[in-house]
Amino acid sequence: PDEYKTAFGLYLINGVTGIRDMGALLSLDDQRRIAGDVETGAIAGPRVILSGAWIDASPGSWPGMFLADTPDEGRARVKQIKAQNWAAVKSYSMLAENTYRAIADEAKKLNIPVVGHIPESVTLETAIEAGQDGMEHFGRVTMACSTQEAAMISRVKSALKADDPRTAMIAEMAKHNRIVLDTWDSSLCSQVVTRLAAAKLAVTPTLIVSDFYVGKRPAASD
Repeated sequence: PDEYKTAFGLYLINGVTGIRDMGALLSLDDQRRIAGDVETGAIAGPRVILSGAWIDASPGSWPGMFLADTPDEGRARVKQIKAQNWAAVKSYSMLAENTYRAIADEAKKLNIPVVGHIPESVTLETAIEAGQDGMEHFGRVTMACSTQEAAMISRVKSALKADDPRTAMIAEMAKHNRIVLDTWDSSLCSQVVTRLAAAKLAVTPTLIVSDFYVGKRPAASD
């Protein structure tokens, strides 16, 4: 819970004056208190934008998530997030496509951005059509540059029906890099990038996350 006391100093030393929190394992009240302390000068740190109101399907990928297993539940969660004055709705990995589409539609009605993951059961083109404003991680772009995007998503959909959907989903996701490299289509990729630019869908690559998928872990001293 006190990680920010170390992290904030490192941000400032490196010239970072604003950050989005995309899913702190802290209560909303604690996050607001920290963000408020920065604004008043009580603590030194970057300005904090609270964008970590993440919605996932049951049982949820992390503690403290909003959960939605139907379109109606998705719309209700968006209304709840808007009422709590979060800066954005964060979609997450296990959402079903119909629930995700409902979340995006309700967010548009309430004028709140949708950021975060492209759910693993959804194509990048579907996310663009739904109006997602920002996506975290670059992997869904490279997947869309593969001729096998639809096949990979189909296998993930099957994995999400398992008794432990998160573990089954991650096992499928771990195979994607190899498939993408073997089925890369440069012409298709050019179309994908052009489509992203036209849609003004911002991509935060978070390249360090790629280490997770190839089994790398930081040293204990990092």
